[in-house]
Amino acid sequence: MARVSFSQAPIASGEADTFDKPVVDNVYLLIGRRENIPAPDATNSTADPTLKLTEWQKAADDEARDKLRKPLNWLGGSSRWIVIGSQSGRVATIENAFVDVPGVIASPQPPFTGIPESTEQMRAAQILAAREFTREMSQVGGR
Repeated sequence: MARVSFSQAPIASGEADTFDKPVVDNVYLLIGRRENIPAPDATNSTADPTLKLTEWQKAADDEARDKLRKPLNWLGGSSRWIVIGSQSGRVATIENAFVDVPGVIASPQPPFTGIPESTEQMRAAQILAAREFTREMSQVGGR
């Protein structure tokens, strides 16, 4: 795999790609439920309750926490990652890891060195935690 090109605009619109770069790392594609594709607006912190620690603290039981997870594919247990190796082209399907959202908000994994400052960083920390099992694939290597 040499390049990744991505645009949210339809191909027929004639609009230039918003992302077109050479591949320097594995490519991760999340496969989930169609109705969960449009994630809530991360720039509006009230639109996405999964970015607020207080919402998770209010969710007293598993049913309430599942209700918070349901609209986001990377928080859903039924989603899968398709990983394409940047060097070998190897393709693997890997299950989505369970994300302890309050834990991620309070103490995210590297490269984050503290509590994420923006909603985009909080969401990126959640996605990084959901991709936990994909790191095992990159350590195994091979074709």
